[in-house]
Amino acid sequence: MSTSTYRNQILSDLRLEDENLDAGSQEFMDLAGSDEKINALIDVLADKKTTKQGKLEAIQRLNVVSNFSPVLPTRMPEYINAMRGLLDDDDKEVMQQAYCGLAAIKDEIVQKRLLVELTSNKIESERAIPTHKAISLLGFDEKAISSKLLLDIAKNPPDEESLVEAVRYMPADKESLPFLIDVMVDESKPLSARSLIPGIVNNYDPLAFLRATQKILENTTETTLNVLASYLAQGVTKIKLSQSEEQLEFTKKAFQKLVENKPELVNDTEIHKVLTDKLQG
Repeated sequence: MSTSTYRNQILSDLRLEDENLDAGSQEFMDLAGSDEKINALIDVLADKKTTKQGKLEAIQRLNVVSNFSPVLPTRMPEYINAMRGLLDDDDKEVMQQAYCGLAAIKDEIVQKRLLVELTSNKIESERAIPTHKAISLLGFDEKAISSKLLLDIAKNPPDEESLVEAVRYMPADKESLPFLIDVMVDESKPLSARSLIPGIVNNYDPLAFLRATQKILENTTETTLNVLASYLAQGVTKIKLSQSEEQLEFTKKAFQKLVENKPELVNDTEIHKVLTDKLQG
């Protein structure tokens, strides 16, 4: 099924699902299928005289219908040019919304500008887009940001949010694995970052993951374990027994010891799988 056919089908299904659409929904349905209205909104974006509120409303309305409008794809060059014109808008909110809209469609111009921002020497408050937001916007396209750049940012993040986003999009490889494991076992690092790492490390090096898991189970404080234990167990259950039966058995014993001290954790689904040998054969 072609993209246009798919969008038309969604539009048709939406109409059939609810014949009593409220006024707001009906308005967006009408907008999605109207050349005239789509063109008018794009013109609003391109008009330098448009107010901040007018630009934001136009962006928002086009965003709402972007996934199902059969018309907007036919006007994509005009839409992209209008949005690119807002990347240097005097109003920061308008500018950032333009970055967001273009990043979502993997626009190469906005990707290049985001990379320039990330590699510049600007202090965080002077960046057009905050570091953590720039990483997440580039994350729409897995090829848009290198593992090396993510690692460089994560090693010296401007704030906690930037560390979390860098870790979120960082693939495990030979260079990043030691850093990811260090963060995973370091109680001084934010749990929001540490909880992302078990799956990343486990997919690349199961044995390294098991060693780190054992270290955490044996040396981590109660508060941290309440958050991390389930993520660690989830990783353990995905490891095949044939990869390291001895290592897995040692890790299982560590989980058993944990549950002895915190019996309420036995009710966690992932931990229960580890304790009952529900591992991959």
